[in-house]
Parts: sequence; C-alpha cells; structure tokens
Amino acid sequence: MAFKFGQNVGHTLCFTIILFCKHGFIIVCTTLRLFILNYFMFNIFVCLGKTCDPNAVIGSATSFVGFSSAVDSHSLDSTTQRCEYFLNDLDISKGFQPEFEEEFPTSDGPPKIPHNIHQIWISDGKWTQPSIPSTFIPTVRTFLQFNPKWQYFFWTEKNGRKLIQDRHPKLLQLFDTATINVFKADLLRYVVLYEYGGLYADLDTLDIRPLDRVTQRFSCILVPCPWEHSVFETSLPYYLANGEMFCRPKHPFLQRLLSAVEVLKPKSVFGTMLGPLFVTAKFREYKNMPKTTQIYPKRNSTTPYFFNDEDTSLPPEDDIYVPNTRFFLDSSSPSLRSKTLRTCANPNITNPLIARMCYVVKMRGFDRKPGKFTFLTHKFAHSWWPASTKHMKHVTPIAEVVAAENFTCDASEGRCQHRNAQMG
Repeated sequence: MAFKFGQNVGHTLCFTIILFCKHGFIIVCTTLRLFILNYFMFNIFVCLGKTCDPNAVIGSATSFVGFSSAVDSHSLDSTTQRCEYFLNDLDISKGFQPEFEEEFPTSDGPPKIPHNIHQIWISDGKWTQPSIPSTFIPTVRTFLQFNPKWQYFFWTEKNGRKLIQDRHPKLLQLFDTATINVFKADLLRYVVLYEYGGLYADLDTLDIRPLDRVTQRFSCILVPCPWEHSVFETSLPYYLANGEMFCRPKHPFLQRLLSAVEVLKPKSVFGTMLGPLFVTAKFREYKNMPKTTQIYPKRNSTTPYFFNDEDTSLPPEDDIYVPNTRFFLDSSSPSLRSKTLRTCANPNITNPLIARMCYVVKMRGFDRKPGKFTFLTHKFAHSWWPASTKHMKHVTPIAEVVAAENFTCDASEGRCQHRNAQMG
C-alpha cells in the first residue's frame, strides 16, 4: 500500500457582503476559517494495490495544446485495486484540464435542451417599457444573429415577478423583499430555466457561433469559471459560473437550487449569495461528490480534471455535463489582469494552486482569444458593481434592439421570435 500526502491547506475565504444604505454601499469583508479538512480541496492521496501516477494516465505534453505520449487510460482491476488522484499529484504542466482543441460533443435526434435564450435586466431605473443598457446592444444581437430559429426571452422585475407569483409563490416574499438587484436576477434565472429550459446568459456575454450543437446530447450543462477567478476569488481549484447555464426545463438540479432558496429568510440574504459558489456547492451535493476534490485524469478529454465524465450514477436526462473552459468561459475578467501578472511574475511561488494557474497563464496568456470551437465569451461588465452604474444609465427598449435583427416581441411575456418563425 502506498500513501502520498499532499500539502495540508488551511484556507480562508473572504466573503464580500454588499449592504445597501441611504448613503451608498458599505462593503463588509468577513474572513472565515472554512473548509476544515480542506473541504473542496485535497490533502491526501491514497492508492491501494500499486503506486499510481496520474501523469502517466494523461501522458507527457510535447506542447501545451495536445498530449502525444504514453497511455490513454490507466488499467487497474477494479475488484482488487483502486486509485484516487488529487490535483497536487498531477504535474503543474498539465494545468486544470487537457489543453487541446476538439469540437463539442453532440448527438443526433431532437435537442435535449430547448432552443430558448433567456436574459435578465433588473435595475432601479423606472422605464415605461422593458429596456437594457445600451452598452449591451452589440452582445445581445449576437445571440439573435447566430440563432434566428431560437426564441428569445427578456425578463424584467415586472414579468419575472409575475412568473414567480404564478408558479413559485413560496419564493415571492423573498423576491419582493430583496433590496439587491443581483440577488433578484440570480433567483430569477433559476426560475426561468426551471420553467422554460434553454440557455441563460448574462447581457455581457458574446455569442460567436450557432448554439444548436450544444443542445443535442446533454440535458444540463454548467460552465466552469476561468481558473484565475477560482484561484483568486475562492482559493479553490474550480467553481461554476451562473452567468452561462444550459438546462432542460424541470431538471432536478434546478429544483434543488430553488428548494434551497425557499428556506432562506428575507433578512439573511446578501448580494452574491445565490451566485457561483451557491451553484458549485449544490452541484457537488447533487453529484454526491466527496468532500475532498478528486481529479479524473484522462487524455484528450473535453472536460476539466475535476469532472468525472464516466460517472453513470444519474440517468442521462437528469445528469449534468461540465465542459472545459475553452468552449464557453475561457478568458478572465480584465479586473484580474494586474493581480495575475504581478503574482505570476514572482519566481518563488509556494502555493501549488497559484503555481498551476500561473503555468496556464504562462503558456496561454492572460487575454485568451476564442478558439476554433468556442461558442461564448464573457465581457465581464460587472454590472452589479457600484462603479459600473455610470455605464448603465443610457438605455434602449429591448423591442428596438431585437427589431434590428428581424425579431418581434410579445410585450406582456417578454417572448421574442424571428418574424419568419411561427409564434408558439
């Protein structure tokens, strides 16, 4: 029996709670000692039967894009031997995922996820008709240009509240009493995906090719944040975004999210509490993942190492697929550029997670251009930041935005379709 103990990591997380008051924003940063025994992380490697090397599973890299050597899989007798891998057991040159370009997995037949695009804008502005900040017009139009046969839904506080009142009345008090718009927008995106299915995308998301292929094979797709975000914002090896989510309607994972929200007390809510960390925690519960973050090294996979794409414990219609970052969310927020480059310029990095992230930055750069098979990229407007509000004051009615792409809208529902498509 061989034992290999990784570095014991005592992580601290700094949660920023944004509170509203009549004088503006008060930002309270509370540092909590969390994840004793390295919850979400890893500190122990156990291999029974023989010493296992995850680097041999993947093979050595002759270049950062593409692996060329050794074995495709690790052959072990599952009845007598077991290998568990953790990120620190993998050479940092392997990064967080196989770095090679391959088309997104798909299949024939009807789509598993309906062709609906959902976008939300909730603000303190009082407008006579549903509108978006004009700065988002170019990104919104890309979805209409590349997906003319899809339905487009635009959600506001008014029609979003009506949907919650009609179909999820237990959530109505929480929605009504929340004073923070990002909280309302997070809650509403889970409701609309549960009821209608499709893609939810933040308004600062850019579509760069048709999305039909994405909807064919999987019933729900969650997208990992860029590695710089997970490392700097959470000190975790990964976390999942909620600014881009694909899912079929009535998916049990979405039900899990809404059930968790139902038990919240109105006075306990704060800005980003329903954001990416919330989605990540519920994903781990849903997939029954161990408290320690294991990896599943494989050669030329379209998924990150932390995601086991061979897990068949859930039926396909209820499962979740996590693709690698290159398809949907590869490049980081410009707000992290200075910190990333300054950190990675240090030749004596001792934190293994930061060292791994810096290797990715060294090989691929910080400003990563879309690849051949990229579908979406994020502009990171950070519209919920107080400093961003000055860019959001000039607005344009959504009906005018979609009309330029030959779409028409039902004003009461916020449902828009191309004029050549039959209204449902």
